[in-house]
Amino acid sequence: HPDIDEFNKNGNINGQTNLTFLHRASFNIVSETVFDYPDPFFTEKTAQSLMSKRPFIMIGPCGNMQHLRDRGFKTFHTIIDESYDKIEDPNKRLEAIMRLVLEINKKSQKELNDMVYEVKDTLIHNYSLMLEKIMNFTNITESRIIKT
Repeated sequence: HPDIDEFNKNGNINGQTNLTFLHRASFNIVSETVFDYPDPFFTEKTAQSLMSKRPFIMIGPCGNMQHLRDRGFKTFHTIIDESYDKIEDPNKRLEAIMRLVLEINKKSQKELNDMVYEVKDTLIHNYSLMLEKIMNFTNITESRIIKT
């Protein structure tokens, strides 16, 4: 995509997120680092989606979406079928995710925009909570730095 090329030309590639580019999508598909894994697992990929204020589908371990809910985040069961998150068999979970992606892909841009608007309060909640968690993490790590 041209925006990615422009993003790279401007020297912003070293681990920084191009939220402007992420905002062009109606939905994000988060492909986490691990998939067939016994425990919930999150990386910057999930954080980027939370910060982009867009609903997402998680390609990750069974229970990842539930784990987010357990941590105070809200997910998108009001606009998409999140039952894939409970499927323990990784092959069946991936098949359910791909069916969901294909279903979303059939929608018009207006339908997708309406879906995003429908969960705007959830998106704002998740953004604010993620920002709070980042600030708390920063405060904790900064207070542990020993000055010599």
